[in-house]
Order: sequence, then structure tokens, then C-alpha cells
Amino acid sequence: MPARTNQFQKLVYEVERQLAPLGAVVEESAMLPERISGDLREVDILISLDEGHHRVRIGIECQDRSRPATKQWVESIAKKHEELGINKTVLVSSSGFYAAARRRAESLFMSVIDIARINRADWPTEVLRNLKVPVRDRSSEVIKVGWGFLEFGPGQTPETVSNLKGVKAELPNGSRVDLLEVVQQYGNGVLEQVAGNDEVPEFVIGRLHDDLRLYRKHEFIGVVRFLQLQWKHTTRFFAIRLKPVRYRDRVLAVGRAKRRGIEWTATAIVEGPGVVRIRCESSGTLKTILKFGELPKGLAHLAM
Repeated sequence: MPARTNQFQKLVYEVERQLAPLGAVVEESAMLPERISGDLREVDILISLDEGHHRVRIGIECQDRSRPATKQWVESIAKKHEELGINKTVLVSSSGFYAAARRRAESLFMSVIDIARINRADWPTEVLRNLKVPVRDRSSEVIKVGWGFLEFGPGQTPETVSNLKGVKAELPNGSRVDLLEVVQQYGNGVLEQVAGNDEVPEFVIGRLHDDLRLYRKHEFIGVVRFLQLQWKHTTRFFAIRLKPVRYRDRVLAVGRAKRRGIEWTATAIVEGPGVVRIRCESSGTLKTILKFGELPKGLAHLAM
């Protein structure tokens, strides 16, 4: 932390003056633990806003030296804030920044402000500029399917129903749908319930809403009551950077990214005192994908 110069106190005053109406918590010399080691590190000024069950943290680091800030200083702060889980970084220098330092900060999505610009800085907009929104992209493949039969059709055995390609399920209203559609709908329903959880099940056995009669063309195969699913989950993490937009008296921020051919959109809005609402979505991403074109032979169909 630089010495408490008049310029630094002026910076703290401006940040608090502009952000206090939004309910932001502004702390000087905040100590935060590193995510891996747990060691405490100091952040010159920490701005905190609540987002649901999480807290968005913006870190401001200051340098008060006779020479402009260097690229090495920028990189050292970026590494520190990454370890501390800071969502957004603002760098302030009393002597400006070398051109290489500005370019490096821009490439790392960090904001740079000269101390002389304190009075002109729009902090509600600044805290949302390049705000990093972490996104968890989880895909789930069904790798095993099993059925719990209530009864078998005439002449049917667990062996004869091991291949359910082309089998239709009769719904309570009398209509028939492909059996794989039942798998996809049931799988999507389970995944939707746990979409926000850190951990998701790899295996589930559940009772269907209605007993389903199965047919291969006109041949009655049997009645199923239970469905068994086994998934393979793949989780990837990436970040979406937001760009602020002023709308009347509110501050908004929007960012977009594309992963695996899927368009993601993240938005942030300061809704009220101390609350910034962040939403990340992508239409049509919740799907149960079957790894196979047909149900493989040898599945353990449960005769119940």
C-alpha cells in the first residue's frame, strides 16, 4: 500500500462518493487469502458488491513513484489478483504508465487510470468494465441406458429386448414416440434440476411418470416402469468479459463468447444498494446427448 498521500486519500474519497449510493463496500488495505495456499495478500482498495450467493470483488492497486508504471508491475498485479479470485482489476499510477504497460494491461482486461483523472473517472461504469464473469460449461453424454420392466410381452426375455432400436413407447394419451426421446426428456429433466450444482450425478435410477408400453411396429415388447441412466460429464471453465453501457441512471454491462459452437451472453446490472445481478445464459444448451445412434447390445436391463 502506498503512503497515505493526499492523492491517494482523494482516490478513496472519489470511489466511496460514487459507489456508496450503490451500496458498495469499499475497504482500504483489504487482506484476502490466496485460493490455493491460503496466504493473506493485501489489496490497496477492495470494492465488494453482492451477486446472489456470491460477492463480486473489484481490486484497485496503486503505485506512487516518480516513474511511470511498468509492464512488469502490471503482470505481477494480474498474477496476484488471479490467485485472490478478483473479478476485476483497476490500476492507478501517480506518474502514468509506460506504453508497454498500457498495452499489457489492455491485453489482460485491466483498467488503467492516471492519478490526475481521479475527478473525471466514472467509477460505477469503471467497476463493470471488463468485469470477468466465470462460466462453467458442462456437457453430459449418456453412456449407458437400462430399463426396469414391469412385465414382458409374449415370448420376450431380457435377451430379446437388449436391442431396442426402432422401439416406440406408447404414452398415456395413446400416441407413440421414439424410445430415445423418452431417454432425452428424462435425462434433461434430471440435469435441469442439478444445473446449478457443483457436483452432478453420474448414475441415476428413477421411476417414470407413467408406465410405458413398448412396441416394435405392432409387436408388444413389454411395460417399463424404471429408467437407469449413466452419464459421462465434461466440465470446462472460461470467462466472459463485460463492457459497460449507461442507460439513464443505471449501469449495465454486456459480454458475449462462443464455445463449442454455442453462443453465450453474460449481463450485469446494478439493481439496488449493494446488489449487482449477473446473468449468463445460452439458449438451447441443456440437452441430453446420446453417444450412440442405437442402444448397444448387452445392456443390463432390469427385470422388475
